[in-house]
Amino acid sequence: MLDRTEYENYWYAFQQKLDKILAERNMTYRGLSIKLGKSPGYIYDIVNRRIDPSVVALFEIAAYFNCTIWDFLDITK
Repeated sequence: MLDRTEYENYWYAFQQKLDKILAERNMTYRGLSIKLGKSPGYIYDIVNRRIDPSVVALFEIAAYFNCTIWDFLDITK
């Protein structure tokens, strides 16, 4: 089971990866939300921890950027 520190580390890695990719592509949270077919504030709400993304949403985000959720969470096998 994940302890709180591990959870926070994975969450931070996800946020950092997302921000990096969005900056490289000159995209915003709003733009990504719309591209994913979600409400305009969806990604903003995830990043600001107003909502937790579902597993499906994590896969959708990763697929949009042509990578895996493991890449986003910076997990090595």
